[in-house]
Amino acid sequence: MDESRIWLLVAKKISNEASQQELAELDAIFKANPGLQYAFSIIDKIKGPSAQDYGLSEAEENNLIQKKSAEIDMIVEAEKKIKRVSHSRVVLRRIRWAAAGLLLLIGLSAVYYFYTKEDHSRHLTQVIPRNEGIYVADTPTSITLQDGTQVWLNSGSTLKCTKDFGKKERQVMLSGEAYFDVKQDADKPFIIQAGSFMKVKVLGTAFNVKAYPNDPYVEASLISGKIAVKMEDHRGEQIILKPHEKVTFYLDDSSSVESAQGKHVENQVKYHINALTPNPVDQHISELSWMRGELAFNDISFIELAYDLERTYHVNIRFKDEQLKEYHLTGVFKGENLNEVLQALQVTTPFHYEIRNKEVIIYR
Repeated sequence: MDESRIWLLVAKKISNEASQQELAELDAIFKANPGLQYAFSIIDKIKGPSAQDYGLSEAEENNLIQKKSAEIDMIVEAEKKIKRVSHSRVVLRRIRWAAAGLLLLIGLSAVYYFYTKEDHSRHLTQVIPRNEGIYVADTPTSITLQDGTQVWLNSGSTLKCTKDFGKKERQVMLSGEAYFDVKQDADKPFIIQAGSFMKVKVLGTAFNVKAYPNDPYVEASLISGKIAVKMEDHRGEQIILKPHEKVTFYLDDSSSVESAQGKHVENQVKYHINALTPNPVDQHISELSWMRGELAFNDISFIELAYDLERTYHVNIRFKDEQLKEYHLTGVFKGENLNEVLQALQVTTPFHYEIRNKEVIIYR
């Protein structure tokens, strides 16, 4: 496979210079090598703006190209789909401008979050801690801990650091949802107490933890590296997650019940490990959608979605039919109101709803 030829074809397609024959050739390459389709689709579907569109000088243009080209190289290398071809500078310049346009115009894509970290804070509010070592986020917020670990808190989330954080150990308590990019320190493992139920231990990696107090489940989604997850105060094995895996614990199954002998016996807590797969709607990872200002979900139950809808739209959702809770849904929304979201879901799911002030009733 001639990689320089592929770069040339992609560059021509982006800049609207490809002939019908060249477009057919590129399409044939994708059909013969389906593994390349996703990596190239990041760039292939975007037409980048010119430097003049941004009003940049030549020096500013060169600086931007240099910075963004490094970011795009990281994406390409991380996807392991293609290799950078350095001898075609004109082609690379076009492709990088298109990719830079992608990053500048469409905001925070999942791939951008996976492999570039430095620009997250531009899209999130810097938090002001109410007390030393306690961070409260009313809106999606970015913080940097004393050890250099980067944390992005979702709205309605609180992060507490221990008083001796960074000295002998690095331990934090999370209520809500957060994305962590942990600074590596082999001598001081980073430990997250998620709610009162789950502990996550890590040396250096990137992952998302969701543990809202009223949700009947907690979950950890690993983006890169390795984490160990264990249920707090429960006789269970330690779960090691691999990159692009998610573990979900269901708290409703952990309640104590009384046995025939009158003793309280703790039920076995159930959990599932699933692969993190791109949402078919936009090819992004739904678990990180909140960082893009989106409400996205990929094959989750209606009852799980209901908890996210309640937080997003500040309502209470009640199901009149228990079976509706188990319907699985997929979607991506950004800026739609609750009515618009529910109407869109009705297209694929047979249900009705009523909104009465702050209460939403779901029924058949």
